Amino acid sequence: MFGKMKYINNYLREKVKQKKELFDYVYVNNFVREDEPISIVLKQGEAVKFKKDMKQYISYIKENLLKSFKDDELSNKKKFAEENLEKKKKKLIDDLNLTTKPMGFEVVEGAKGVFMLPVKDGKTLSKEEYEKLDQKEKVEYEKKSPQIQEKIFEVLTQIRGLEIEKEREMSNWKGTVASATLNVATKYLEQKYSDNAKIVEYIGNVKKDILQNISEFLESSHEELEEKKRMPGMPQKENIMERYNVNIFVDNSRQETIPLVMDVDYSFENIFGKVEYENQYGTLKTNFMKIKSGLIHKANGGYIVFQAKDLLREPGLYDTLKKVLKLEECGIEVSKDYRMPMMLSTLKPETMRLNVKVIIIGSSNIYNMLITQDEEFKKLFKIKAEYEEEAEMNKENVKKLCIFISSYIREEGLLPVDKKAVEQLMEYASKLSGVQEKISTDFAEIGRVISEANVWALREKQTSITEKDIRKVFVERQDRIKKYDKKQAELIEKEIILIDTEGKSVGEINGLSITSFGEISFRKAC
Repeated sequence: MFGKMKYINNYLREKVKQKKELFDYVYVNNFVREDEPISIVLKQGEAVKFKKDMKQYISYIKENLLKSFKDDELSNKKKFAEENLEKKKKKLIDDLNLTTKPMGFEVVEGAKGVFMLPVKDGKTLSKEEYEKLDQKEKVEYEKKSPQIQEKIFEVLTQIRGLEIEKEREMSNWKGTVASATLNVATKYLEQKYSDNAKIVEYIGNVKKDILQNISEFLESSHEELEEKKRMPGMPQKENIMERYNVNIFVDNSRQETIPLVMDVDYSFENIFGKVEYENQYGTLKTNFMKIKSGLIHKANGGYIVFQAKDLLREPGLYDTLKKVLKLEECGIEVSKDYRMPMMLSTLKPETMRLNVKVIIIGSSNIYNMLITQDEEFKKLFKIKAEYEEEAEMNKENVKKLCIFISSYIREEGLLPVDKKAVEQLMEYASKLSGVQEKISTDFAEIGRVISEANVWALREKQTSITEKDIRKVFVERQDRIKKYDKKQAELIEKEIILIDTEGKSVGEINGLSITSFGEISFRKAC
């Protein structure tokens, strides 16, 4: 990290020490629209606590509900309900037979349902006995059969109503027992987070969801044990407990200063986050726990720094950045170039408020291009700061350059630079500026010279970088460029490049051409 980036980094390191309120962000399940997870804002450090509280809340409810629904108690309740249902069903069948038997049929309930049997002279006929009847009697039975079937259907409808009523009673009983346990735990959490209306609403929705799915909730405890016994690779049944997890999206609990983000990974997902998917036997699945934050989310409340050339190089990155800055909010953005043919749908997480200062570092050429070709640029990036390419050669600036040299060798783990080598670097910095009384602020180039000199010093097994090593860098650079100089001289000698050096000519002047190759330039008279 050299030059402008290093200066910005040092400057912002001081700025971020200012006191400012930070927040944590989490995503939780939306029980109404599961494809639209809910975003919740908490005070700094509370996301981890909230996740822990929800885990303890669910664990407490699960443990105490299992105690409330002891096997013998639940079994007795089910047994009583089943016996009561059977009595009512038997009475309906008996009452039906009072009507059907005089008509020649007995209605019987079996393992496979309710069916009717022919009756003659008060005796129920077997299949063989029925087959021995004459054709006239069989016709009479067949004529009465539709009427009997209609009456049976009416009774079956009543029986189904009784079954539904039994299930409702069992559910109401479970709900009544569960409510007592839920109310205690829920009230505690609601009081603890009473200053956060969104959390209070979420806790209420969790309670409601558990009561609506009480049977599945109770079964999940046994299923957890069974899931652990499954062999790896076997399809896993979705556990209802996952619905009550908390996804910590941005955690600032350990952040001692305002966030400062300076990264080299300019991939779209790294900046704007993503939703991960799991391939289960050819089917892509996801949920709110697979929402991952990007750098823009982590920088919320602080600063994020971009290199202009890298920002503009990645498709869609600059346009999306402008979009979130205009809206002052950000969810999970998806690049237009990012497509998954197998994906039929995705999550639409609720957005979070965005309060971030964006700094873009770039050349004057890029700035001029953006300011003239993009009307939104000057509206979003109102402040322009020029970075001086040279500075006066005075004690203060020389001291700053020495500080840079010292910090650079420390950060890069290089050999120390002796006094004569520093003087040589000062001379080079002045040469770079092009003015004797000034020094260049191109710290990146000065850093490259130090790194190259360090290589030569190590080859000589020295304990420090000397003036000789600095000079060696420039000699080697000249040697590397000589082939280009030699090639151009050959072209002139062979008159492929024509340069007149004698005589007079009207309207023509001789000049000096300067050819540059990276850090090296050479001149030719022409």
